[in-house]
Amino acid sequence: MSTKRDKICAEILQVESNYVRALRTLEHEIRVPVMERFGHKTHLKLNSIFGNTKIILDLNQSLLLDLQEADNDSIGGVFLKFAPYLKMYVFIFLGKTEKSADNENRRRQFTGTQHI
Repeated sequence: MSTKRDKICAEILQVESNYVRALRTLEHEIRVPVMERFGHKTHLKLNSIFGNTKIILDLNQSLLLDLQEADNDSIGGVFLKFAPYLKMYVFIFLGKTEKSADNENRRRQFTGTQHI
């Protein structure tokens, strides 16, 4: 009999698997070919579009592998292990919006850092 926890863990694994698959598609079928064709001419513009997709893909592939190896009782430990790395999403997504003092304050508040 499947428990509620089992269903939640299965859904987490499925969602992460779908996300990694989408990131692989973005990386290998879109970003790499576009960078190979136009990268030397418009590197900065393409970088602003694709940003850190390779880093995000690598991180989420590792997360997915650990989730696949974990049992339902240890899945929380996987997220604790990856928590410091997942904070980078704040910088990536807030960095794509306006560079306002408000965003910087939210970034510092989320990460617990102070302006030096």
